[in-house]
Amino acid sequence: MKFNQNGVVLTLSVFLLMMGILFFNALVYETVLTFGERTELVALREAGQSFRDIERSLVDLDFSGEKKNVLESGLPFSYTADVNTIRFSQSIPLPVSFLDTYFSALNGYRVFFLQKSQESLSPEFVLDINAAQNTAWGGIVEQGHFLVQPFCMAYSLGVGSVFVGKSVSSQCVIPFDASALERMDLNLAIVDLREDFDSLLCNDAVCPQDAFSPSSLDPYFSIVFLTSACPNCSFSPAVISAHFPIGVDYNVFLSCSTLPCESEPVQLLFNEFLTVSRDSNKSVRLDLSLSFDQNIQSFQTLDFNYAIQVPKYGIIRTSDPASLE
Repeated sequence: MKFNQNGVVLTLSVFLLMMGILFFNALVYETVLTFGERTELVALREAGQSFRDIERSLVDLDFSGEKKNVLESGLPFSYTADVNTIRFSQSIPLPVSFLDTYFSALNGYRVFFLQKSQESLSPEFVLDINAAQNTAWGGIVEQGHFLVQPFCMAYSLGVGSVFVGKSVSSQCVIPFDASALERMDLNLAIVDLREDFDSLLCNDAVCPQDAFSPSSLDPYFSIVFLTSACPNCSFSPAVISAHFPIGVDYNVFLSCSTLPCESEPVQLLFNEFLTVSRDSNKSVRLDLSLSFDQNIQSFQTLDFNYAIQVPKYGIIRTSDPASLE
């Protein structure tokens, strides 16, 4: 009987010991799991922070301050913005050297940012940044591409053309809506003394000179031709303006039609977009103002592709979600 009592006590002791070990193992497992989840969350937050740093440092173009001055020195145009209006100023055709400078700046920023990031990121992070390259860099890109948010409004420019309209970028906050653009105001300055434009044609028999109507649902454009530096120019009118229905092409064609005039034409096409084009060895100056029906959120370059990964946790943030499909 005494042996049986000792056996019961021993059995109970072993049982309690085993239960304690199982409880301790469960506690350790839960602690390790919680720590692992917490580490993954930390990695996820750090990846998001690094992604936003790339956007702020490389992609977002400031509207004021020293950063704007530095970045603008590498752009092929100048720009300003206030609450709901953004303005661009550039030459057309654009000197090839301006685009070369832009693509050189892109690739220089890329190298600098990668070096800077490698010093601060954890070793488990993989950062990939690619910049657009033109022929001078061994690439095939011929235009700079930019985005006005939240309107999904593209601003693209190459040597002989400027395009303003729908962007196909995956970075768009909301779908493009042409009606968000209330008006486009252009000053086209003829700055070369050799120019001799003498003809201005529009869709209509007479180029319109209509005032802006706030009640109209159609976008409005205004073109002012500045000819003080063009003594041989003899076209009229000096101002064209009208509301134009979305989806209908409206053309403005500035040219010379009487020999021996030599000026190559400037063509402006309005629709859900604006295209200005010219093929010439002489440039005109284009100042373009875009006014929207709500506040501008940001202005960005689309000439970087970037991604940050943490392979250990399967984390990836990318500027091109289509690349994951």
